[in-house]
Amino acid sequence: MKTNKMLDKGKVKKIISIILNKGRVKIIELYALFKNKRFYCTALSGGSTYNTAINSDMTVSCNCDDFCGLGKIGDLNKKSLKEIFSGEKADCLRKSLAKGRLPIINCSFCSGLKLIDKESAKKKLKDFKTPEGIMIENTVNCNLNCLSCQRKTIYAQRQKKQLSLKDIKKIAIEIKKNKIKEVYYFNLGEPFFSENIKRELGILKKYNPSLIINISTNGILLESKEKQESAFFADNIFFSIHGSTQKSLTKYQRGANFNKAYNNMKNLVKLRDSLGKTKPRIMWKYVLFRWNDSKKLILNAIKLAKKAGVDEIYFEKTTSPRSGVSYKHYLGIGYLNKISKFKDKIIRFELKNET
Repeated sequence: MKTNKMLDKGKVKKIISIILNKGRVKIIELYALFKNKRFYCTALSGGSTYNTAINSDMTVSCNCDDFCGLGKIGDLNKKSLKEIFSGEKADCLRKSLAKGRLPIINCSFCSGLKLIDKESAKKKLKDFKTPEGIMIENTVNCNLNCLSCQRKTIYAQRQKKQLSLKDIKKIAIEIKKNKIKEVYYFNLGEPFFSENIKRELGILKKYNPSLIINISTNGILLESKEKQESAFFADNIFFSIHGSTQKSLTKYQRGANFNKAYNNMKNLVKLRDSLGKTKPRIMWKYVLFRWNDSKKLILNAIKLAKKAGVDEIYFEKTTSPRSGVSYKHYLGIGYLNKISKFKDKIIRFELKNET
């Protein structure tokens, strides 16, 4: 019997993902119970330089992948960073972890989640501070439509899609008051999408001259003189180019242009070196998927990285999307496993001193 009712593939995938994620949470909780352990979060305890994020609408999330807003612990428009970290929401999350429960699905994927014994977990409830480092999402807008991106869901969670210069000033003052040493100037958007990025970074440095700034970019929008100049406020810039050919790149980074991203990276290196500068340190970040993990593509990326003169190229294993996972590198039979060793899912190749 024919029917005009069609299954929404997107909804089906979402339901399956929720079921799998909830299963993952239960497995982690049961493992902790079996080991007679509890949890604590390095981000919520203030011991992380990553994960905690100031979003484009000035809300604060305890994790960097807060697509659905489950990890929001406060709002900088209403409270200071110190008040947010000692607030009810953050305290509730810490208490749940100390009892051996993961309060949100995001915890199961977060690098800040740690196992700990019961007594230490109780002590950690009072032993917390504001973070040593923080992420700043200057904009949630992006020029690409990556395979795992949930852009519509992200937009639904943001009251504003970009921080104003007034917001940046307020953040800069909070960074100074809390003696935050390091900033990751990116999260769920492309930082160079902002036309004000040079002024934004200038404000951060004005109030915090010794602040370490790290930027991750797909590289495509870093082509104007002003945006190239803004890059020199950074200590480290990561070019996320996940492939060494147009075809291998756009399987995941849909809408990307390999030649443009690669040439912008190469031109920034050239400009930096011509000015006699050592910063920013420029790195090519290459996330491994099953469609870009061949020996041929990896060797081509290393060759192109050397040609561009970048300081480093590194390859990173991923678990998202599940359909794209490079299982051979997880199983230890990939090309990179044969020539080096992964550390925390990453293999690095220093290139600066190579001839």
